[in-house]
Amino acid sequence: MQSLTATSAVPGIDLFEQQLERISNDPLFAEAGILKKFLKYIVLETLHGRSNCLKEYTIATNVLGKPLDFKPQENGIVRIHAGRLRRALGHYYENAGANDQLIISIPKGKYVADFAMRDALAPDKVLHTILDDASAEPEIDSAIAVVPLLCDEENPLTRLFMNGFCLQLSNSLMELKDFYVISYQTIKGMVDTDKDLRDLHHTVGCSYIVSGCVQMVNHHVRVTLQLFLAKSGQQVWSEMYERVMTKTNVLQIQDELIKRILPSISQALLHFKGKGMVAKLEAV
Repeated sequence: MQSLTATSAVPGIDLFEQQLERISNDPLFAEAGILKKFLKYIVLETLHGRSNCLKEYTIATNVLGKPLDFKPQENGIVRIHAGRLRRALGHYYENAGANDQLIISIPKGKYVADFAMRDALAPDKVLHTILDDASAEPEIDSAIAVVPLLCDEENPLTRLFMNGFCLQLSNSLMELKDFYVISYQTIKGMVDTDKDLRDLHHTVGCSYIVSGCVQMVNHHVRVTLQLFLAKSGQQVWSEMYERVMTKTNVLQIQDELIKRILPSISQALLHFKGKGMVAKLEAV
């Protein structure tokens, strides 16, 4: 796509500001303050010649309100929002912005805004870059987040089991081809026990959340899991499992529970996504 820069012979910055306003008024952006702020930040930084400063760290601290000790290598929240932004822009230019003259895109793998004038592009190239970038991102209604289960943090065995179980479940859910899973390590660092989990729908763009609790009395462990729709909080699936657990069979219990859980939870996910078929996973 033929790019424009702030120093090339293009209309004044008011054109860019007007385009940002149009995009911000689109319902998809109007309901997502983070996306509007993210887009405005990278557009203005690019136009003012500061594109070399558009890194995960600077976006996290200036746009997402992350602390100065934020570590991008341990938290993928910026990449998650960049993916949401690419999808939202693709949707906008396919619909409400189908006739807009100024096209704004964010090439995949970068955080620098790219600009092009519609009249300067061949008809078949107008949205080529935007739609290619957007199609490479998973659909927002396919995103699953496994959050840390409530447990007795003072019990080392319970805490060890909970973290291992959540990580393994998150990894195992990646077997579902029609869905994608947000990294458990990313989610783990974002969840606050005092916050409404529905906020994750806006902050990371997930549609499904797996939560629950782990209870342990002597050697008896009970795992209660729930699947609910992130936007509404509607619970769509729940199951409870009980096992006898010792220090020597923690991994065995994790493996056994995951094998039993996957078929059931995948059926619930596929049902609410409207696929009409169950993943090919067999309970053991």
